[in-house]
Amino acid sequence: LEDVSKHLNHHVFESWFRPIRFERIDPANRSLHLSASQFTVSWIEQYYSGLIKQSLEARGLGGYRIEWE
Repeated sequence: LEDVSKHLNHHVFESWFRPIRFERIDPANRSLHLSASQFTVSWIEQYYSGLIKQSLEARGLGGYRIEWE
């Protein structure tokens, strides 16, 4: 979230990213498990998937995928 927040205005970050919760990381399957409402997930995937990919790469997690719960 720290990396994402640097690229968004405060209102957008608080509205769409603050509700997301980290559940766990699964290195064996190269996945991050996050939870959010289905509406939030749909919006994030539609408008911010590139930003999330960029942020994962910046954290050394390039190639990991997001699994939503």
